[in-house]
Amino acid sequence: MCPQPTSSFSETLHAHLQAAGQYNHRLPLILTGDQEWLSQQLAALSATTFPNGEPLAGTLFSNRTDWSLSDSITCRGWNKANQYLGQTVSTLYLDLTEDIPADNLGIVSGTVKGGGLLVLLCPHKGQWVGDSGFLKRSQRILFNSHSALHWDQQTGLVQQPDIVEVKPYTIESTQPYASREQQQAVEAIKRVKTGHRRRPLVLTADRGRGKSAALGIAAAQLMMQESGLRIVVTGPSLKTTDTLFVHAASGLEALKVRKGHIVANNSELTFIAPDELARNPVEASLVLVDEAAALPAPLLSRLLKQYSRIVFASTIHGYEGTGRGFAIRFHKTLDRVTPKWQRCQITTPVRWAEHDPTEQLINQLLLLNADIPSFSDFTGSQQSEVSTENLIFQEISRHSLLDHEDLLGQITGLLINAHYQTRPEDIRYLLDRDDLRLFTLKQGEQLLATALISIEGGFEAELAQEIWSGRRRPKGHLLPQTLCTHAGFQQAATLTMARIMRIAVHPERQQQGLGKLMVSRIKESLQNNNLDMLGSCFGTTAELVQFWRQCGLMPAHIGSTRNAASGCYNLTVITPLSPASKELAEQVCARFVMALPYQAPLSLQQMEAEILIALSDQAEKPIAENHSERLLALAHRSQSIDSCLPELHSLMIEHLGARHKYLNTQQQILLVSRFLQHKSWPEAIQESGLSGRREAEDTVVKAVALLLQITD
Repeated sequence: MCPQPTSSFSETLHAHLQAAGQYNHRLPLILTGDQEWLSQQLAALSATTFPNGEPLAGTLFSNRTDWSLSDSITCRGWNKANQYLGQTVSTLYLDLTEDIPADNLGIVSGTVKGGGLLVLLCPHKGQWVGDSGFLKRSQRILFNSHSALHWDQQTGLVQQPDIVEVKPYTIESTQPYASREQQQAVEAIKRVKTGHRRRPLVLTADRGRGKSAALGIAAAQLMMQESGLRIVVTGPSLKTTDTLFVHAASGLEALKVRKGHIVANNSELTFIAPDELARNPVEASLVLVDEAAALPAPLLSRLLKQYSRIVFASTIHGYEGTGRGFAIRFHKTLDRVTPKWQRCQITTPVRWAEHDPTEQLINQLLLLNADIPSFSDFTGSQQSEVSTENLIFQEISRHSLLDHEDLLGQITGLLINAHYQTRPEDIRYLLDRDDLRLFTLKQGEQLLATALISIEGGFEAELAQEIWSGRRRPKGHLLPQTLCTHAGFQQAATLTMARIMRIAVHPERQQQGLGKLMVSRIKESLQNNNLDMLGSCFGTTAELVQFWRQCGLMPAHIGSTRNAASGCYNLTVITPLSPASKELAEQVCARFVMALPYQAPLSLQQMEAEILIALSDQAEKPIAENHSERLLALAHRSQSIDSCLPELHSLMIEHLGARHKYLNTQQQILLVSRFLQHKSWPEAIQESGLSGRREAEDTVVKAVALLLQITD
């Protein structure tokens, strides 16, 4: 039920703020008008109060400097949005007159608490600059929203929010918990410490459900119950764990507190950066990983293997846009490494009430709750296999996508499920970028797979020379610039290339060849478009190397350090599309094969051995006679391993890529990590999962003997 409209803006606003406070909802207010009028409304609002007398003072996020603001409103640039993570405010003003910064909007909108006010300052309808599909869609959603109070300079009241009939807001829990579900989550977290080892917990929740607070409450209770504990907290940054530490401190007595560190009852709660925690393991009674979805999957896997009592907490629908993708992918790792892992989800909001209009509006605007329908939603059954008949492969233009909101939601949902780095700003790429091509694979109305392709390169020879020498770096164009600058092939920058930025397959239809089918169809489509080369750049895993090889794309360049976002070494793979690029592609890939053994003990020494094995795949050739004699002596135990180091190193360089299929996984990893990457015996033993030096040396001898038995 909506409060009845009046002729007075202030009376209408007051009535809706009163209703918002009663239901613990956040009121979104859209103001549309010119700059002068919007400045006047800001001045008027800053002099207004909530029904409880609290002033509507707050922060205005804007990149403009021509606002006339009162002292009660502080202006901050949109680039400061990250600084407000974990904060709670009653009133927030957002300038959307020039643009809508999707990522930052998602961040700051979540800081408004229940009963608060979110003010969106917008231009008149149709006044956003440029031909942006993203802004056109945003205007359509904002100006037709039934979640917001909309007041226009010329017409006055445009729309009032539909307030769902719910009971007045009450907290159905006991202190210190904000909800019963949060209390259950706290108990589940504590059981990870007090129960059986190797039963990690995955805690998920939407924003505003008290997930981080539950981690802090659980840590405090454990520290008060038992002295001598060391509970380690990690996450994307120290600041993202502020809420956790605040709630932990409030539940402790006689404590010593400094930033990221609390001591109480002779127990400590301390923050350690995730890469440091994985690189230098510490003794920990419990490890709490907050916003796990924002961390690289390989890093999470290492933490899972290193710490027997660990909790992974992540946001499902949030500005991060990563939670569901994390949940789907990481569950496979959990099933393999710790099959008795537990899960817990918090669905009840605690910072605001259910049916919150601001949450509804922001979720719709940024597609934070975009999801992919189950196949049973279309077919009425969970058919396990997809028939390749009647599949529809097509390219979707950005203009067509703008007119099909359901398809945009499905594509976004598929990308969120498949890629942990998907963010709200990606919607702008889909709707605005002329150099981006979008392909889909459908069966009827059900989306099976999608791929985003970036068209890059095609530079003049003079600019290619500048790029090769390092004097120029044109924005974007990752694939040709990688091959030109890092791989060292100047000609690459002159070719026109298609880079597969993202490829995603419906989780219910993975491992059925649809990804390879998509790549095959894309190659066929692009070969008729005057393009020279198809490629992709991604964080390397052994599975991905094999996938791209099966698609016909071969390794061309490997980065020398781990990517900060993925935690992996970046790999570039390519395949020629035109006769003009065939010779260059062969040269680039041959150079990669030649250089890899020299990189392995240096820049790639810390790479996972299974990845190096996948990258080393090559044709078999005979073992040199002068090497085979000494290796045969090692196999008969008449020579020591140390006396055969040159022969073992040569065996790794020249033959393991072709012959690794004859060895088991432990043998492969041990040989590569010790004799190709030159890792220490303890490092190689730990990576291969062996128990000690004697077992490791015996494994080496048996592996060499097995390789020598293979007919050359």
